[in-house]
Amino acid sequence: MTAAQYGEKFDSFRDQGYRVLDLESYQQNGQQRYAAIWVKNTNGRGWAARRDMTANGFGNWWKTYKDEGYRLVDFEAYPTAEGTRYAGVWRQNGDELSWAPKKAIDDAIVEFRDKFKVPGISVAIAQNGKLVYTRGFGYADIANQEVAHAGTVFRLASVSKPVTAALMMRLVEQNLLSLDQSNRSYVPELPQHHTHTVRQLFKHQAGIRHYRGSKRGEDCIVPNNPDWKDSSSTQYPTATEATKLFRDDPLMFSPGAKSCYTTHGYTVLGAAMERAANVPFATLVNRELTQKLDLPTLQLELLNQPHPERATLYRTKDDINDPNVPAAWDNISWKGPGGGMIASSVDLARFGVKLGNGLFLSKQKREELWKDTLSFSGAQNGAHSHLRVYFNEELVITVLSNQQIDLDKDDPEKDESGPGKLASTLASIIRK
Repeated sequence: MTAAQYGEKFDSFRDQGYRVLDLESYQQNGQQRYAAIWVKNTNGRGWAARRDMTANGFGNWWKTYKDEGYRLVDFEAYPTAEGTRYAGVWRQNGDELSWAPKKAIDDAIVEFRDKFKVPGISVAIAQNGKLVYTRGFGYADIANQEVAHAGTVFRLASVSKPVTAALMMRLVEQNLLSLDQSNRSYVPELPQHHTHTVRQLFKHQAGIRHYRGSKRGEDCIVPNNPDWKDSSSTQYPTATEATKLFRDDPLMFSPGAKSCYTTHGYTVLGAAMERAANVPFATLVNRELTQKLDLPTLQLELLNQPHPERATLYRTKDDINDPNVPAAWDNISWKGPGGGMIASSVDLARFGVKLGNGLFLSKQKREELWKDTLSFSGAQNGAHSHLRVYFNEELVITVLSNQQIDLDKDDPEKDESGPGKLASTLASIIRK
């Protein structure tokens, strides 16, 4: 058949309840021809067939269909006048396609992505310990036309903090770390004015400042002192080394007096943890999370070790209506425990499942961190992220993207209309 004839047969047989079993293409007398076998789709399960794809196009569709719950059952590579092209046939694999909320979930994500002009977004949902939805929308890399999918690796930004807190509590259960111990007993390099405890660190009560000039409520305004440093292009090998950036700065208040959000405080927490475990923080993450929990993409970001599925970072020039342009990669090793991790939406969701089922922490220790719900957002250069776990409902929702949505310039992690709002919308759809 010619391409036109195949297209006509494809539509006709599909409408009659047939599916493609095998698809091939040949060149005959300089013309491209197509052959196919159709069979009755007796069980009514979903299927899809595509042809004349470039290698990149085939890869994109393979990832997209895998997300939606299909498996590849026929693959062809064949010569054409434009070079090698590819065809594939996919069949429904599992129940994701027939999950009742799927269409409404898809529509809500697309509406969110279009509204905020997010280049790429990935969402994973787990219910009762099982992944029920894993999908990407848009592009992980616009220039190379690489789609975002469930396996795309994004920056977690401040969603790194609850991951660090859970890892901290694991060390407590292993009797390696004490919450009420002075941090200087673990990190004696800290100047003497650091009189806070481990517990005060993870609760943001240690008095360690956040970024200079930041405003986190009337009681949490950090002076914009030009002598203070908030970031660095240095590749810090440990969290302890990274504390050099700010540890000589005075505390903002007496430890325990109040709570003021601080990313730098989590760097000190990471330093205490690595000293307690006697390994660098990156090694601790790899050992306890990446390896033991089998979460291969959940790790600290290393610029010199790029992940093959890592999303390109994007930004808008001035406001959300401007076109997305690539953002320069910045070194975030100075804030690994509080904002330097990466993961796919699937691995982050699986982490949430393991938090709830007791495989990583006992219920007692988990409830010292979060009672019924864990809800946390993060935003930084080229990323906006959210992790939501409803422990009593056994429901986990993760939303990762490759553009920071600056909805609140003073508090970019405030998520009234960002990925956190989307997670709430998705939860409402599921509950209905």
